Amino acid sequence: MTDYILLRRQQYEQQPVNLYRPQTVDELLGVLSTFDCRDEVAYDFETTGVSVHLDDIVSLGLSDGQTSVSIWLVDPELRLAACEWLLTKRLIAHNYIFDGLFITKYTGQVPWPYRDTLIMFKSLANEGIKGQKWTLKTAMTDVLGWPTANNDELKAYMKEHRCQFHEVDWAILGKYNGLDALATWQLWEYFETFTDQFPALSDFWDTEWCHLLALLMEQCWNGLTVDVDKYIAHDKALSEEQGEFLGLFFVEVQPHIDAYNNAVVSQIPPPKKPTKKDGSDSAAMAKYHAKMQAAKEANHFSVDSNDALCWLFYDRLGYPVAARTPAGKPSVDKKSLGKLGKPGQLLAKYRKKRDERKHIVGLLGSKIGARVHPDIRPHGSITGRCSSGSELV
Repeated sequence: MTDYILLRRQQYEQQPVNLYRPQTVDELLGVLSTFDCRDEVAYDFETTGVSVHLDDIVSLGLSDGQTSVSIWLVDPELRLAACEWLLTKRLIAHNYIFDGLFITKYTGQVPWPYRDTLIMFKSLANEGIKGQKWTLKTAMTDVLGWPTANNDELKAYMKEHRCQFHEVDWAILGKYNGLDALATWQLWEYFETFTDQFPALSDFWDTEWCHLLALLMEQCWNGLTVDVDKYIAHDKALSEEQGEFLGLFFVEVQPHIDAYNNAVVSQIPPPKKPTKKDGSDSAAMAKYHAKMQAAKEANHFSVDSNDALCWLFYDRLGYPVAARTPAGKPSVDKKSLGKLGKPGQLLAKYRKKRDERKHIVGLLGSKIGARVHPDIRPHGSITGRCSSGSELV
């Protein structure tokens, strides 16, 4: 259990969850009317998967701290009605961008973010502990004070029946869904007690964050179109810059690269029978000469080999060891290159262009002629910057 600097373990309790399977829109609205007495509501969707473009809603969990429900939603008409109703509320979710995009899928509108308890959790619990988590399950036990998280019964069912998440029996899945919504509400209720202590943080949630998230959600849903001409021009520019930096690097260290290549060539063993009985070269010797010639013409030094770079920077150029592996061996990583003189700086610039071309331009190249839907996680990195999943844009 994590000992937080600001947060303290509370004594919230799990509450009963009412399960509903409405057959008509009127029945659904009757259930939703339970929450008409206040503007805010915590919500959570259970879905058939994690892609808003490929998957769909299975159920909706709602809570206002007093009442928690879970509603079975497999009918498209009911899904639409539920999403339209949610647009009338000040919505609270844990990982808002995921749940919000499913509302956008059905209504065509981006639900204006009110609070994301995941962002609030990371804002108030940023200790930087190795392996630290900000999941809703972690918060249930470490922050809310629940004896256990709400997923034990669900995991046991999935293991026994070897089924997917959304195929779990409704009595179990519905309870799980409703408790997720309840935990989200309780987290929001507790985290809001810090707004007087940190007014700037509250301003961030109210202004900067909600605008950023709404923009990202719109971009994730609508996608981007790759401009082919700009893509080709950018790829060409990156390729030229990549080659330029690599060429300058080799100019700086060429005598040492030559020594490395000569050492590799010298280690090629001659054949055991170099000559025939008449004293002429054997067939093995002929192959050896051909192999030696090819080896002399080749470059055996790889800028992607940690061993080769350690030999160059530490053994030949004499720089102090700037980085080590977890096992304590010398290493040349991204952060250490800047400490390794002009050759290290040139290599760092080369790697930056190489990686951009590989991870960004290479990915977009596979999407030419199609829409790119970036998988953006505004809460993703420990530094607070946006991170991305499979679609890096």
